[in-house]
Formats: sequence, structure tokens, C-alpha cells
Amino acid sequence: MRSCTVTTAPDWAIGDIAIKALPTSNGLLLSWSVTGDTPASVRVLRGESDPVAVSGSLPGGTTRWLDMDVTPGGSYVYWLEATDSAGRTETFGPTEPVVYPDPKHVLTLDVPWPNQASGGVTLSFALPEAQNVTLGVYDLAGRRVSVLIEDEITAGRHETTWDCSGVARGVCLIRRVVVER
Repeated sequence: MRSCTVTTAPDWAIGDIAIKALPTSNGLLLSWSVTGDTPASVRVLRGESDPVAVSGSLPGGTTRWLDMDVTPGGSYVYWLEATDSAGRTETFGPTEPVVYPDPKHVLTLDVPWPNQASGGVTLSFALPEAQNVTLGVYDLAGRRVSVLIEDEITAGRHETTWDCSGVARGVCLIRRVVVER
């Protein structure tokens, strides 16, 4: 996954706004940082030559917005429209084009649930193609507590359960190792 950053600097009280767009499993996540005064409000715009608003008016302190209205394989360019306390509006951007990948072609490991657990923990993941996978559980010292999967797994969504009832209380990390065929 790739993020794009663009910074522009108009001559007004807000100063710089740096915009990033990053693909996530739920859409394209835009984040931005402001130097100078905090805008009174912001709006997210999308499009190359004639951008249109894709968000409503957001509070000026907002620094992230998720665009869920994206199509797998689509390429998107974003701008940020900021309004200062005097009512002046300036547009920042654009980002470089960002492609939203097809979720079925993305390697993912979902958040384990339930989290906190005293019995079984369910782990869900997706593979874009058949691959050799090792899915292990580690303690914070880096010691392997358990190996849940060590096999070639087919493409698609999968789920496994870890019985953690015999493990001492504490934080464990899930690590996925994929070896391409």
C-alpha cells in the first residue's frame, strides 16, 4: 500500500496543510495536518480537474476522513478545502492519484475477537492467492506461544480459533508469515 503526501502553503493564517491518502480495507483514508491556525471548517474534495465535495462540512479540528464510496481498481485524487475564522476559503492539494485495491486481492489479518479473552480467540484473515502460511502467537518477549497454522492455504477468507485458556494472562501478538509459492 502506498500513501501520497502533498503540501501547499497559501499566504494566510492557516499556513500549510499536508494531505495523505492511504488505502484501507474499508476505503481510502485521508489524513491531514495543519500548521498555523486551525481552520474553522474543512471539506474533502475528489477529482482531478474539477473536484467535487465528497464530505459535508467537517469541524476544523478534524484530521481524518474515510472515503468508503470507492470502487476497487479506481484511481482517486483528493483536495482539502479549508475555511478560516474570517470565512476565507482555500483549497489544498491535490494528492497524487491513489488506487483502491480490490479487497479480494489484499492480504489481511483482522483484529482477533473477543479481545480480551480467557478461552478461545477467533482469528480471521484473507489471502489473495494460495500461499504457504505460518500464523503464530507470540508473547511480548518475542517467544512463540503457539503455532495456529503452518500449511499451504487457498485464496480467500479463512478463520481459525486459538484456545488460550492454558496461557498466562497478558498481551500476546499474532504474527503472520507468508511465503510465496
